[in-house]
Amino acid sequence: MPWLTPHSNQELNAKIRLPGSKSVAARALVLSLLAQSASVLRQVPAGRDTGLLRDAIAGFGAQIIPHEVDIWEIIPPATLCPADIDVGLSGTVMRFLPPVAAMIEGTSNFYGDPQAAARPIAGLLEALTRLGAHVKGSTLPFSVSGGLNERAYEVSIASSATSQYVSGLLLAGARFPNGLRLIHDGSQIPSAPHIEMTIAQLAKRGVQVQTYENHIWEVPKMKIAATVETIEPDLTNTATFLAAGLVCGGKVAAYWPQDSIQPANELLGVLEAFGGKVESTADQVCVSGTGEIAAVDIDLHEIGEITPVVAALAALADGVSTISGVGHIAGHETNRLSALATELSNLGCGVEVSSSGMKIKPGKLTAGVFRSYADHRMAHAGALLGLRICGIEIDDVNCTAKTLPDFVSRWEEMIGMTE
Repeated sequence: MPWLTPHSNQELNAKIRLPGSKSVAARALVLSLLAQSASVLRQVPAGRDTGLLRDAIAGFGAQIIPHEVDIWEIIPPATLCPADIDVGLSGTVMRFLPPVAAMIEGTSNFYGDPQAAARPIAGLLEALTRLGAHVKGSTLPFSVSGGLNERAYEVSIASSATSQYVSGLLLAGARFPNGLRLIHDGSQIPSAPHIEMTIAQLAKRGVQVQTYENHIWEVPKMKIAATVETIEPDLTNTATFLAAGLVCGGKVAAYWPQDSIQPANELLGVLEAFGGKVESTADQVCVSGTGEIAAVDIDLHEIGEITPVVAALAALADGVSTISGVGHIAGHETNRLSALATELSNLGCGVEVSSSGMKIKPGKLTAGVFRSYADHRMAHAGALLGLRICGIEIDDVNCTAKTLPDFVSRWEEMIGMTE
C-alpha cells in the first residue's frame, strides 16, 4: 500500500509507548517451547515475525493459549515433533529454529519469502551438520533432520555475517545431548549486544552461559525453567519515533526501561551524536532538538539495525556524515546499503558506499517515491525524511507489519500531538 508520509512544519510535543520487542519476544518464545513446563508471556508484540514464530513453535508441538491479545500461555510438548516452517523474511525464525529441528526425530522443512533466500544461513547449517544433524540445502528452502551426535559437544562457527547464528545455538544448547561449547571462528561479530540479550534471557530460565575470551561460550546440559515474563518495549522502533524530535524540533518522550536487555545506551548515543538532547528519568526518556541536525562520523557495528534511520538523519544533517561498521546489513531483509544509496540518491543526496558502510552528503532534497524493498526499516527511514521533505511517498508501507502493524496510525498520531 502506498503512503504519502506526513510533513510537519511544527515542533513536536509528543509522548509514546510502543509494544514489546520482537527480538526479546523471539527468544522468549523459543525458550518457552523448550522449557519443562508452561510459561506466560505478557505484552507479546503483534507483527508478522512474531506470528510466524508462534506458528512455528505450534508446529513443533507447543500449545499456545491466548488469555488476551498480548498475553500468551505456552505449554511445551512432551516430545517435539517435526514441522514445516514458514520463515517469511525473518532472520530470527530462520536462524533460531534449525537448532531446535536438529533435536527432533524426523525432517523439518524451512521455506520463506523469495528475498529470504539471500539472507545468510549456510554457516549455521554447516555447524549443525558437524554436530550430527542431517541438513539438505544451504539457503532457503532447506531441511533439517534430527540426529545430533550423542558425543558431540564442541563446534566452531563463523558468525561474522550475523550474531543470530550464536544466539540460535545458545538458545537450544541446554537441550543438546551434552550441552554445547560454541567457538566463533572469524572476524568481529555484528550486533554483539543481541548475544548478551540471549544470555540474559537464558539466565532468567536458570541456564547460566559461561562466556570466555576469544568468543567462546559454554551452555550446560540442563532443564530450561518456565517463567512469567513481561516483554519490554521495542527500543529500536522507539528510537525511530524519538528521532522525529530531531527532524522537526521540539521533543518526543517515550517509555524506556531502566534495566533493558536491549542496547539502550547505544541507541540513545546515536541520537545524542546528531545533536539531540537526551533526558532520562525513571522508565522514561525524552529527546529534544532544534530542527538542526549535526553531521556524524559513527560506527554502528553493535546496532546495525538502526542504520536506515541514521542514514535518513544524515541526509538531513548540516554536513557530510560517515556510517561505518555495517557491511553486514547487506544481508538483512534487503541489501540495506544498496537500497539506501539508491533511494537517497534519487532524492538528491550524494552517497558513496563502501564495504563497511556509507558516506552521505546532503543535497537539495526533492519529493519522490521512496521504495521500501519489503523492509520495515527502509519504510521508517522514508517516514523520517517525509517530516522535512513534503511529498515523500513510500511505495509499500505494509512492510512495517513485520514488527509494528499499526506504524502508520502511531506515526500520524505522534505528528497530530503537536501543540
